[in-house]
Amino acid sequence: MKSRERRWWHRRFGIYIGFILIIPTVLFILDYQGKYFVPSGGISDSSSRPAPSLDWHDKRNWQANLSVGMTQAKVRQIFGEPERVKVSNFRETWVYGPGEIVFADGTVYNWTEPDSTQER
Repeated sequence: MKSRERRWWHRRFGIYIGFILIIPTVLFILDYQGKYFVPSGGISDSSSRPAPSLDWHDKRNWQANLSVGMTQAKVRQIFGEPERVKVSNFRETWVYGPGEIVFADGTVYNWTEPDSTQER
């Protein structure tokens, strides 16, 4: 009888340990996917977006309007949606033609301006 009780407790202990190990792993994976694989602007209809207020092709707009610490929403308001978004472990890079804006923790970390003053 004792061996039967012992096996029951061993199985129960194994199940508890399994849950203790699996649940945090699943939560981590879901959190990671939410941060790094969801498009930053979400899915929306491009016809409903307001037109950007400034032309990102003009280097002077980058120099006059970008600053470190600026939010992604503010950059999107200034230049509109990026042509491409590159995501790494700790940074997100928005590509506007030859220019790039690098975000860390959702704010501007640094940027590379387009090469010429008026490139089209």
